[in-house]
Amino acid sequence: MNKVASHDELKRMHQTYCDLCPSHAIPWDSGRMYAWEMFSLHFTHDDLVLLIKYIQRKERLHQPSRSLMFRSLISGPGSIHYAQEDLQQAKCEGRIVRHVKDKASVLRATGRVPEPEHGEAKTVGHVLHDPEPAPAKAPVDAVKASEALAKFKEWRQANDL
Repeated sequence: MNKVASHDELKRMHQTYCDLCPSHAIPWDSGRMYAWEMFSLHFTHDDLVLLIKYIQRKERLHQPSRSLMFRSLISGPGSIHYAQEDLQQAKCEGRIVRHVKDKASVLRATGRVPEPEHGEAKTVGHVLHDPEPAPAKAPVDAVKASEALAKFKEWRQANDL
């Protein structure tokens, strides 16, 4: 737990709440000061901003979220516990690495060619009658691979693996 914030800090948190939630803006009075004192025992000004923006983002994405009303977010029964859960979730989601899904921009950013060069399209007839076909693997490669596999199997049996 933190210590209670100063009167000026409490007013700053209230003003931030009113600025970020204009439809829920309420005047500052001494009756709300106790709620802000209790809130400030657990949260900082930065936590308040992160919490409100997290809830607003969830609302914008039409996901279930808590209300931004003062009595629900700051002063209601259990609001501190719910706010702690929401703040923890907001911090977790902030740590998630967002990957760029646009392949071309990633390739450009890493200095690679955006699209591989395929050359000119060929018809099936052209491919079948190509005077320079792709080189096939020599049978010698297949024999060497088969010998290597046999040696590996012998080694594995010798080592009881």
